[in-house]
Amino acid sequence: MRWSAGGYAHGLVVRYRYRLVGWPRGDAESGGVDIPFADPSSIPGGQRVIGYLLELWKTGVLHFEPADEEHIMLARRRPLEVLPGKPLEDEAPRERVRNDIGKARPRTVTSTDRNRLKRRMRGAISKKVIIDSDLEDNEIRREAERPGA
Repeated sequence: MRWSAGGYAHGLVVRYRYRLVGWPRGDAESGGVDIPFADPSSIPGGQRVIGYLLELWKTGVLHFEPADEEHIMLARRRPLEVLPGKPLEDEAPRERVRNDIGKARPRTVTSTDRNRLKRRMRGAISKKVIIDSDLEDNEIRREAERPGA
């Protein structure tokens, strides 16, 4: 059986025309127990929760029954609304990215041991833009006298 909202709605309800009845939703009928509808290995609570679901199955409270046409149409339109219980909430996704990629390794400028020292950066040496007025007259004449110019 598929445990996702779409898998349950389209796989079980629409295709096979059955629905799961009796899943504990936290109401008075289920004794106030609220178990999220998910893969049994993903449900928090361990053996106690799985044992409770097994007890509901053995007593017949949790069972499959044929789905009516209204329930099937609802499964096609809104898969979350036909789930027997609330879906399991996902944890916030963790960022799995190194934060030092593309950065220089930290090195000390001065070192007491024999490690290589960090080279100091001097920055840009030349000007960003060289204007014609910055060139000397001799350089301009030489460029004009070159063949192909």
